[in-house]
Amino acid sequence: MKLFVIPITRNRFFLYCHQISIHSKPSLIDKFTNKIGDLWKNWGQSEIKWKKRLVSFGNRIIDGLPYEEWSLRNIPSRKNVDQIQRTGSTQYKVTVHYPTSIGPEKAIFTISDLVERRALFHKRWMIFSIIGTPFTLPMALIPIIPNIPGFYLLYRAYSHWKAFHGAQHLKYLLKNNLFHLSALSSLENVYGNTLQNTTHDDFLLNTAKISTISRIIDNKDFKIHLERAIRQLQKENSLQTSNLSMSL
Repeated sequence: MKLFVIPITRNRFFLYCHQISIHSKPSLIDKFTNKIGDLWKNWGQSEIKWKKRLVSFGNRIIDGLPYEEWSLRNIPSRKNVDQIQRTGSTQYKVTVHYPTSIGPEKAIFTISDLVERRALFHKRWMIFSIIGTPFTLPMALIPIIPNIPGFYLLYRAYSHWKAFHGAQHLKYLLKNNLFHLSALSSLENVYGNTLQNTTHDDFLLNTAKISTISRIIDNKDFKIHLERAIRQLQKENSLQTSNLSMSL
């Protein structure tokens, strides 16, 4: 796998994992989530209005999950990557790409800061989601309508579980110095002088720059995740500005 550290503002960064294909036997959790995914897709294509509305509402909730959670979810668990090592004699290293001007120290700090802030958070909420699921079982007694709160808590437990294992993998790589740091001049060219000249938290990326970075990274999912991160940070910035105005 490869990691990309993408500055959104001078002080906020987006971490993206470009995964390689790993041919392995799917786990029970993978099989279950694949079946749920197929069911969700079928509901979205259903002619029954409540199913389509539920899928539309659910997709908005999923899209609203914190972008940092998505970043960690996209990191494969260490167990999966260990399957690659069995074919070689050397310990793998993960390449971290970043714009030249942010430097290797900032790239590593971005990863370590994400792990420190989110690992315990996801572990706690995974446990809370699992504990809360049985309390939704009475909803299953209602005919026709599925146990939506139960499905939601199961999904959140799964999402937190994925993010926690992603954070644990990054922690292992940090601890064992298994990152290969690689500055990309092509990324630096996208930003031009803005990374050096920006003195406050202005947003650094526009539509054209997002498209250019997407072509550099060459992954169809990257643009979706980056645009989500930018939307969430813009919303956060607007709320902070609004709260500041109200306090004056």
